[in-house]
Amino acid sequence: TKDVLLIYVGYREGKALKFSENIIVSPVLGTHFSVNGLPDNLSLRFLRDNATTIYIAIAGVADSHANSDDTSFTITIDKSIFATPPTSNDEIIGRTQTFKLDFKD
Repeated sequence: TKDVLLIYVGYREGKALKFSENIIVSPVLGTHFSVNGLPDNLSLRFLRDNATTIYIAIAGVADSHANSDDTSFTITIDKSIFATPPTSNDEIIGRTQTFKLDFKD
């Protein structure tokens, strides 16, 4: 099995996806992982830091950002992100990560 963990990192209080196995050099959003549930006008920015870490951030300005607009979104990993992929996506532990989006009101 391959593990995907969400970690909090000290550098600028960012967030990162930490993989238990090496990932490919240039992961592509929509091919190697997908994002669902982000509000309109927001997008996910990501940076592969090393062979096992991708830093993530949200970019853009949401049209609606009151307390009632707080929501969640998911990042789902595809097996093709691994340098040596598993046989199926079912072998990825933590394949889908859920994030809470709490707007500063």
